[in-house]
Amino acid sequence: MNNTNGSEVMKQVEKQELPTAFARVVNVDSTLAYMGSLMTFLAKGSETGGRFALMEYHTKPGNEPPPHVHEREHELYFVLEGTIALLLRGQDSRHWRP
Repeated sequence: MNNTNGSEVMKQVEKQELPTAFARVVNVDSTLAYMGSLMTFLAKGSETGGRFALMEYHTKPGNEPPPHVHEREHELYFVLEGTIALLLRGQDSRHWRP
């Protein structure tokens, strides 16, 4: 049986560096027009120690970015409305819907 009491556990937790949660208000300062689309930055790499960035991207059909490669980061998409087709590693497009 573990002899650690609650106060000892709390002391261990207090010593750890935990990320700070934050909320972003969507406004002109956090939104920009890019290639005919609107991008709103909900979390910037500068706010997450370079570990993560999150943006909301509104675009119209046919207004996709040119083919490109990310060598140091991954992209993750959540399709909230409509359909998106992506070319992955030169393979045929895959289609995602909400």
